[in-house]
Amino acid sequence: MPILKNARQEAFCQFRVTGKTQDEAYRLAGYKPSMPAASRLSTNVQVVARIAELQGKALARVEVTIDSMAAQFDEDRAYALKLGQVSAAVQAGACKAKLFGLFVDRSVSVSTFNHNYSSMSDEELRFEMAAIHQEVRAIKAGVKH
Repeated sequence: MPILKNARQEAFCQFRVTGKTQDEAYRLAGYKPSMPAASRLSTNVQVVARIAELQGKALARVEVTIDSMAAQFDEDRAYALKLGQVSAAVQAGACKAKLFGLFVDRSVSVSTFNHNYSSMSDEELRFEMAAIHQEVRAIKAGVKH
């Protein structure tokens, strides 16, 4: 589906995909704040289709499989050995072992998320994935190496 002809509707879709609520996206898209109007716009057939398309594109960009990660670790290990970096090669092997559950770090983590993903609809899960993806990108952009 191409970009929506209505620029505010397109902006609304873009904001929804980045994890904004209906009300936030509606206001940020340039509409006068109105919860009922935001809700109505969210059910517009073209808007629903455009959001689904944008979410699909976002998920395709971040799709990582166990096989793709394992292949990456194999490449990293081979390159490290080529450079004579034995410790880096060992680390790549350890990462691959962790990936396959052969090696587990013992640590305690506290989740700040209070989401029950099993009770979310597919649409809610897509929005949550998009929001998490945006948070990670923002964190990554702020990291100085």
